[in-house]
Amino acid sequence: MDPTTGGRSHRYSLSVDAWSRHGGRGWAALAYAVDYHLDLISRTSPTRSTRTTATGSSNTTVAGCTAVISEYDLPASLNGLDGSLRAGAELRMDDIAPVALYRTFARERFETIRKDDVRQTQYSAYVIHDQRWTDWLRTEAGLRFDYLDFSGRQRSPGNSGGETDSIASPKLTVVLGPWAETESS
Repeated sequence: MDPTTGGRSHRYSLSVDAWSRHGGRGWAALAYAVDYHLDLISRTSPTRSTRTTATGSSNTTVAGCTAVISEYDLPASLNGLDGSLRAGAELRMDDIAPVALYRTFARERFETIRKDDVRQTQYSAYVIHDQRWTDWLRTEAGLRFDYLDFSGRQRSPGNSGGETDSIASPKLTVVLGPWAETESS
């Protein structure tokens, strides 16, 4: 094993899940947080400017994300058979600071190549109607809207900024299950 390479990493997470159902109606909620760290040191091939020193590189990523997801459902039949309407919302925030690349010598950093902070926030809302038509036919129609907010900050001047984007995603699923009672109530 090369003594000039190596690394450290950890990942911790915590989550809470809750739900309740009464009279055909229900709600569910999930919240979680993740902490992640990676520090990887590798050896690079010498270049013309670094031939006299055995250099390597160190990649560092420190990230955290938190999210909250909630959903509410209630009976909503179009034909007297089982049907439900679900509506939900999600919020997720990712904070990656820093994402960095360093030059190293014998596992010691001596130059910063790049060091950035990245943040992403996602807001989502959706509605889904699930309808059973027969013992073997079920449909699910829905619409989801996502709004994303991205920002990045480079610790040296130049390549910093932010963007936002959004997308609406319709969904239609047809489930056929006339065999082995895969879709029976």
